[in-house]
Amino acid sequence: MRLAGSRGFRPTQHVILRSNYHRCLSTKVKEDIIFSGIQPTGVPHLGNYFGALSQWVELQNAPVERGRTLLFSVVGLHALTMPQDPQKLKEGRRDTLASILAIGVDPKKAILFFQEDVPQHSELAWLLNCITMMGRLKRMTTWKSKISTQADGDMNEVDDLNLNMGLFTYPVLQAADVLLYRTTHVPVGEDQRQHLELARELAQKMNRAMKTDFFPEPVAIINPAKRVLALKGDPPKKMSKSAPDPRSRILITDSTKEIHNKLRAAFTDSIDPESVQWDHVPTLDELSPGVANLYTILSCCTNEDPADLISMYHQKSISLTSKMDIEEFRKAGYKAIDDICDYYHTLEERPVVSQVEPGYLAKQMPDHPPLEGEKIEDITKDFQRLILPGMTHWQHPSFFAYYPQIASFESILGDLYAGALSNPGFNWACSPASTELEAIVMDWSAKLLGLDERFHTASGIGGGVLQTTASDAALLAAVVSRTRYTKLHPGVPMEKLVIYGTTQTHSLGAKAALILGVHFRALEVTMEDTFSLRGETFSKALKEDREKGLHPYLMSRYNRD
Repeated sequence: MRLAGSRGFRPTQHVILRSNYHRCLSTKVKEDIIFSGIQPTGVPHLGNYFGALSQWVELQNAPVERGRTLLFSVVGLHALTMPQDPQKLKEGRRDTLASILAIGVDPKKAILFFQEDVPQHSELAWLLNCITMMGRLKRMTTWKSKISTQADGDMNEVDDLNLNMGLFTYPVLQAADVLLYRTTHVPVGEDQRQHLELARELAQKMNRAMKTDFFPEPVAIINPAKRVLALKGDPPKKMSKSAPDPRSRILITDSTKEIHNKLRAAFTDSIDPESVQWDHVPTLDELSPGVANLYTILSCCTNEDPADLISMYHQKSISLTSKMDIEEFRKAGYKAIDDICDYYHTLEERPVVSQVEPGYLAKQMPDHPPLEGEKIEDITKDFQRLILPGMTHWQHPSFFAYYPQIASFESILGDLYAGALSNPGFNWACSPASTELEAIVMDWSAKLLGLDERFHTASGIGGGVLQTTASDAALLAAVVSRTRYTKLHPGVPMEKLVIYGTTQTHSLGAKAALILGVHFRALEVTMEDTFSLRGETFSKALKEDREKGLHPYLMSRYNRD
């Protein structure tokens, strides 16, 4: 068996058999032997995946020019260098193995095993410890990094008061992992180069002591992916499972929502728009560590060069008209909902009709547009101070006018969602959902009004179009009616056309007539007739206008009541 945990297999059998020890000493390695390991810390994070695991899959699937053996290990002994909960370590061991298999490592193409199942790792580590100088290990960064991560401090300021021997000699055990199998190649990131250099030095020492070339000097297979840093911390450290804040790392099993939340809360920096050089696209090294890390993660996920991504997104991100970031928008949104709820809660206490005098707003507004956007806090204050006093409160329980459903809580939320989406719906491909929803809703409206099927979109003849305002709708109706009338009555000059309304009709009819350059006539309606247009009034107007050579062609009937 070549799978982890098998009692019938020991990876050392692949390289060294005790009965053939002397023969092995004089045998050159005739194939590439590649070793790599990962600690049993449970489900891997993005740093593990891009730094090692994704490369394992690439190596096993790459074409081979000569013999090659791949050894991938879950290195449990390394995990013991820091305090562990036995039950969690057991679970982490299992979850790590499951994750390795889940990302695509195939036990038929690579030897996958648990380090602790092979006692020769510890044996060789002891031998190598005996020839490793303490001064050499003091210069290693592993133990400093681990201690500073646990303490959430600066790696350059740690001391050795909390340093145990296991953590101190961690690089020696790592060298034993590599040399035990006479490894020729080791996949490493930039931060592991010094560990591999130590393994090469120890291979040379052992060979000199034994007067042989038994241990090859392993060569690094450099992972092109840059090191993924933690999402939290200033400056950020390497992404790690031992960091106290779980939001500092993204696990490969995190849900989309969890990933979004962690990225939103990631440490970046604030940008002063006035300090930005608009004609300069920074390099990755010129960005703050937090921002550079996000570009690095995006680069790893998309396989695109970080420079191309920076060029694509940098100016876009700093040229936004909004000075508000996502978290500020979230807080302001909560505040706005609270203000709306307070407004409805106190609505009954307000006067139905505004108590202001004409021109009240102009007196309190500047005579020129703002040169810069205002803070949302100031805008909110102006809404309360200037806008609400000048509003007629149509939703007031004492004012039964228009249709209360146009400002229901559901419609307010609907407007919020609609406002969040950019919808240039000038054809189907731009916004399929919007285009199709418009047709569906207009057909619903036609059915509610009992219109002929020829008015339905499905008929292929008619179909409605949503308008932003009643005035827009009236103008469109006036244009369509004018076109139809002039086709039926060719030769009628434009200036002879008339649109009818009433003295109680909304001004939208008059506006449409003004825009189109046609006449508008308001027909008198009275309270005695409940402001309804009488047949006699309409007939009289038709007769009078036709005698004058005019052509009434449209009745605008949109009452203010």
